[in-house]
Amino acid sequence: MAKYQTQVKDRSQKERDKQVHPIWRGVGFGLAILIPIISYAATEVLLKANRTAHWFPMPSDLAARPGDFLYSGDPWIYLKIAFTLAFMFVFYAIFMLITFSINRVTLDPRRNDPYYVPPIKARVRKRSR
Repeated sequence: MAKYQTQVKDRSQKERDKQVHPIWRGVGFGLAILIPIISYAATEVLLKANRTAHWFPMPSDLAARPGDFLYSGDPWIYLKIAFTLAFMFVFYAIFMLITFSINRVTLDPRRNDPYYVPPIKARVRKRSR
């Protein structure tokens, strides 16, 4: 190769390596759909178990009354919304911790560091005197 000739490198492979694989986008989408459903089911199970075991008192101030904004025949709708949001937060946090721990074990730590700069590969020339 001549001294002043430019070299064209194929950068598409590097760019493809940096992108997230589409299967993980599908997994994320599936979890975004499933976690609210699982949270609502956990809320229903918790409230049903609370009716029999009386773990915590259900205050009547949280009961919806006819004429309220969200009243749909279920007086405990506000409590269900609050518990569903709390369970969603907990489940998202658990899945994030699992994801971060898997990424920490499997990925190269330098790849995700925004301050990482690869070393410069310079040729050292001897000075002639």
